[in-house]
Amino acid sequence: MPLQNSYRPSNLEEFFGNDTLVANLSIILAREDKPHTYLLTGPSGCGKTTLARIIGNMLGCKGMDLMELNISNMRGIDTARDIIQGCKFSPLYGDNRVIVLNEVHKATNEFQNAMLEILEEPGESTYFILCTTDPEKLLKTIKTRATQFTVNPLNRPEAANLVNWILESERKTLPDKVLNSLLHSSEGCPRVITKVLDQIIDLTEENQQLEITVMAGSDEITTKDICQAIVAKQAGTERWSRLTVLLRAVDNQDAESIRRAILGYLTAILLNSKGDAAKRMCLMITEFSNNYYDVGRSGLISSCYMSTLI
Repeated sequence: MPLQNSYRPSNLEEFFGNDTLVANLSIILAREDKPHTYLLTGPSGCGKTTLARIIGNMLGCKGMDLMELNISNMRGIDTARDIIQGCKFSPLYGDNRVIVLNEVHKATNEFQNAMLEILEEPGESTYFILCTTDPEKLLKTIKTRATQFTVNPLNRPEAANLVNWILESERKTLPDKVLNSLLHSSEGCPRVITKVLDQIIDLTEENQQLEITVMAGSDEITTKDICQAIVAKQAGTERWSRLTVLLRAVDNQDAESIRRAILGYLTAILLNSKGDAAKRMCLMITEFSNNYYDVGRSGLISSCYMSTLI
C-alpha cells in the first residue's frame, strides 16, 4: 500500500501539526449541541479531506452515510437539488449522515444560493463539511453559515517529525542532504511528503533520491529555483550538487531564456550590493554574458558550473 494511504491519519491524535485547530475541533465535537456545517480552508494537500473524514467518524457516521462529492465536476443547481432531496431521508447505516463537498469554491452561484437553506438547517442527522483552497470565491452567506477552520502546512520541525516517524516505522533512513531537500521542496505539504517518500524510500542512489525530492513541490523546475541555487550562500560543491539536479529538467530550447532570466536576477542583486558581494555578482554576470544559440543547454550547464567557482 502506498505510504500516503498507509500513514493517512484516522483520528485527531494522529493528525500532524495544526495543534490549535485540533484542540478547538476536539472541544467543539465533544459538545452536545454541535455545529452542523463546517468550512475547512487551506492549501492543497494539507489534510482538509482527511480531516473531513475524521470529523465524519467522530460524528458517528458509518459506511455510505459518509458521502464525498467533488464539486468541480458537479457544480450546478441539479447537484444541489439532488443533495437537498437526499437529506429528506434517514441515514442508512448509523445515526448521522455527513456530506463532504470538496473543491466547493468551484460551485456556481446557482448551486451556492440553492444550498443556503439546507446549510443553515440541515436537520438533526445531517452534517456538511465544505473543503476549499479558495474561500474568497464562496458567497459570504455560505461562509457565515459554517464553523470555519484553516488547515495550515506543517512547519519545518513538524514536517521533519512526520518524515522521521515514517522512516522509523518503515525501518529506513535517508541521507541528511536528501531529507533537507525533501523538507524544502515539499513546503510543509503532508501529501507531497508521503508521496515523495514512497518514491525514494527504497532507492539506494542518493542522486536519484535528490532528483525526485527537488521536483517534489512543483510540476516543473522554475528559473527562479536555478537563480537561487546559483547565488546561494553555500560552498561551491553544494551549490553544484543542487544545480545538477535542477539542470537535468531543462530542455535545450529553454537555455537562452533561462540565461536572460539569470542575468536579470543577478543584475537586480548587483544593484543592491556593495563591496565583495557586488564584485561576486559582477563576476557571475560575466559568466552568463554570451548567448546560447549555438551551444544551447551545454552552454547553460557550463556557465552554471563556472558560477559555483566564484
